[in-house]
Amino acid sequence: MLKKGLHLLVIWASSLSEGVEACIPRMRRVAAIAWFVAAAWVLSGGNLSAADVPPGFTETVISGPWSNAVGTTFENTGRMYVWEGTGQIWFKDPGDPNYTLLLDIHDEVGAWGDHGMLGFALDPEFRVNGYIYVLYVVDRYYLFHSGDPDYDPNANEYNAATIGRLTRYTCRSSDGFRSVDPTSRQILIGETKQTGIPICSDTHGVGSLRDSTGQLCSAGPGRWHYPAKRRRRCFSCSIG
Repeated sequence: MLKKGLHLLVIWASSLSEGVEACIPRMRRVAAIAWFVAAAWVLSGGNLSAADVPPGFTETVISGPWSNAVGTTFENTGRMYVWEGTGQIWFKDPGDPNYTLLLDIHDEVGAWGDHGMLGFALDPEFRVNGYIYVLYVVDRYYLFHSGDPDYDPNANEYNAATIGRLTRYTCRSSDGFRSVDPTSRQILIGETKQTGIPICSDTHGVGSLRDSTGQLCSAGPGRWHYPAKRRRRCFSCSIG
């Protein structure tokens, strides 16, 4: 359980009026149109120009070992975190020559369509408790076969109904919070197929994690709210 008074707000969308097993993706036409538009733009010679920044600011391209970065965040120590939709988290402290891999759950993450590990956040008391949170879509193969004797960590089953999951890990204070204790894994939302966030489409699945400061969305047992109509939805869980 997490501390009293912490709140969760996860933006997501799905069709909850049908069972997870029945709601196979309906958004392939939208995805196809998006790819067509992107291809037409490239073929027409389109290009991205540099951003216009205010006086006193500069634009710097940051490169690293990642290939599917979807977000960044910073600590007040200057440490930078980069997470990938495929399930990896990298960090770099000031003075570090290279980025270090903090977490890799690629075999569990379903990175297809708009999906993947899209949410990452540090606990407001990270330097005390070492908690980090990740929000992601679970690969259907992992969901149904993890723990089987013949489980293949390199197999996947994309483009099929599955669930979203929120999981907490603890970084080790003994090495300056530079590594994760794998035994600390705790699933906060989506421990089973029945308790996960239904993912029934190629798009609009799980989203970002935030709290009132804009830094973290912490979650635990609490109140779930499912709006009745089929549209973009807000999943909320609160303690307090």
